This record gives sequence, C-alpha cells and structure tokens, in this order.
Amino acid sequence: QSHNNLGRNALHNALSCGNWAVAKILLDNVNDNDDALLYHKDKRGRTPLQLAKVRGMVVPTDILQYFTQRSDDDDDVSNRDMILDPPGKTLISTHAICTEHHTCPMIRRGRVDPPPENVRRLHCLLNDQTGILKSSEFSSSAVTINDHPPRANIADVLRCHTYPYIANISSICSSLNSTNKSNLAIHHLDPDTAVSYDSFEAALYSAGSVIDAIDKVMSGDVSNAFCAVRPPGHHAGPSGVVTCHNDRAGSHGFCLINNVAIGAAYARCVYRNINNDNSNDNNGLKVAIVDFDVHHGNGTEAIIAQHLIPHVARQKINIPHTADISITSEDYRPWLNEHDAKDVFFASTHGYGGRCGEDDTVAGGWFYPASGANFVSRNIQSNRNNNTVLESQMPSPS
Repeated sequence: QSHNNLGRNALHNALSCGNWAVAKILLDNVNDNDDALLYHKDKRGRTPLQLAKVRGMVVPTDILQYFTQRSDDDDDVSNRDMILDPPGKTLISTHAICTEHHTCPMIRRGRVDPPPENVRRLHCLLNDQTGILKSSEFSSSAVTINDHPPRANIADVLRCHTYPYIANISSICSSLNSTNKSNLAIHHLDPDTAVSYDSFEAALYSAGSVIDAIDKVMSGDVSNAFCAVRPPGHHAGPSGVVTCHNDRAGSHGFCLINNVAIGAAYARCVYRNINNDNSNDNNGLKVAIVDFDVHHGNGTEAIIAQHLIPHVARQKINIPHTADISITSEDYRPWLNEHDAKDVFFASTHGYGGRCGEDDTVAGGWFYPASGANFVSRNIQSNRNNNTVLESQMPSPS
C-alpha cells in the first residue's frame, strides 16, 4: 500500500499505463475483505479505475470484473470514446514575452507591409477586446488559459539543437538594444528571419509552454492543449538552417528553435516508463508529430533523421579567402534509446515543387523550403541501412 508523491498506488500506475499483466497480478492477490488497493483515491480524488479512464485506457473486461462489487466507485466516469469525446479541459498556453519578439520596426498604417511573421499573429488571437481565443466561444469552463508557463531548460533544448547554434542565437539577441522601443534594434539572420533583444527568451518560453502543456496533459489535468506562442519552430534544424539539393543556401524560415521537436523529445525522455501496449518491452512513450502547414516541416524532419538514427555527418566550415574545410564524424543523439526511430512518427502535409513546374525552376525557383517530396521515409530508411552521409552547414567563424 505504498504511494507515490501524487498519492497513487501500484494499481493506479499499472492501470493508467495500460499494463494489464501487472494489474492482473495485483488484483489476484487482493484479499476478499481488503479493497483498499482497488478504491484508494489519489490526491486528485481518483481511484485507479477512474485514472485509467481519464487517461483514455480501454480497460479489459477481465480487469473490470474486480470492480463490480461497489457501484458507487465510477458513477461519474462512463465508458466513452476517449478520442471523439474526451473528458476534461482544453489548455491554451501562452506567454507575454512572445509579443516582445520583434521582426520589424513598430507596425504603423501607411508604412511598408510587415513580414508575415510579426507580433500581430498573437494579437489576433489573444487581444482582450478582439482576440479570437478571448471570444465567448472559448470562455466556457472547458477551456483554461495559462499565461505563465515556465522557461525551457537548456537540457531540453539541447536534445534537439547543437550548443554552438543556441549560443550564437543567444549572443546575437543579447547584443541588441532593448531600451528604445520606438527605434527597435533588429538583426537579420537571413533575408527572411529577424530577431530583437527578447527573441531568444521568447523562443525559450515558447518551448517551455509546449513542455508544460505536455506535463499537464500527461498528469490528466487537461485533455489537450493549444500553444499560442512565437517565434515558430518547424524550420529550425539541429544547427538552425536546413538545406537540401534544391536549395543549397536555405533559410531559417522565421524559426529559431524547434518547439514541437523539443516537446516530443521531452515526452519521449521524461515519460520513459509509460508502456504503450501490452508487451513486456518498456520502450517509453510513442510520439506522433503531425505537421500541417503550407511549408514542409524540414527542421523537424532533419532533427528526427539526424538525431534518432546513427549516421555519418559532414560539416562544412566556410573560411574567407581560403578553401572550405569539411569535417566528417559519426553522430547519434537519441532522445531515449535505440527504439526512437521506430517509436517516433513524423508526417508533414505541405506544398512542394518548382514554382514554374519542376522542370523550369530557374525563373520561378522552388516553393520554400524546396524539400518534402512524397515518401521521404524511404530516404530515412536508406540512411539507416547505408549509413549515408548527411550534410549540414556551419556558420563562418567570426
């Protein structure tokens, strides 16, 4: 009858993770006159069976039969389709510092149009008077807003990005002027992507928002979450810019760090003791990333392909007035274990192809980011089997 810090016993943990074999052993050893194991409530007032149903587990009939002796235990938890009709609230997570990531001077009517990624992307969602997420539709008890998520820890960020890249972005942002709001200091990483003084902190809080949302969903506090944060992240690869055969230069694509990949890596690493099926292999939480956008999530795909599968990496260092230096090394940065590539799913729906047709790309160029052909998973499998060299670009030394 030992309990963890959440007040849960062994049966709570077994049922909530779908470990039916362990649950059956525990239940078979319960005395007829001792039902404390079955009906003990955790700190949130949930019995083991209630917690399992809140987590979306379909409890087998041979397990349910142990709970039929008391009719008052689960009268508030019905057998329902947990996908189509989940219980609990939806979390909306955001942070004020996300509006301090400036990609252009102050937006005023009559001036040059701002870039598509600007502070108004959040204003239209979260403005107290006109924001979509502040409308009556989202004011019900089924929605909760958290506007103070924590900052992401650097260990969580470095599961997906190299330290030199993160240190470089941090250094650039901290060097910019932050006092004159009417004349903001903007630094362009490339023609598409600009940063200001608070951009790096905004990126860390954006990733922290995703991590905090994962914790709240996994604890059962909420059923699902929407993170209204910026800067975006799905074009950010391990070292930032991701290039491809059709675009050797590449672009940050408005992205600094990959929020979704960081969240997926966190879930995979931290919730390692959750079993997704009835096997005896405890390989951690299976994670699915579904990216729907007009542009290919090339950064997320690069992180998965270059970190979760052992490969040979070639890094090119551009040195002015001399020949480029190419460094080749073996690389492997698992999120949890050797089953990562099997237990992490990624899919991206997006536009792809030459703007004037794939055979006429000189005049029109490729649709950004010029990657994302169908069935890229075959190429990832080829990398695993043939140890294919993957190229990445390193910035020129300053």
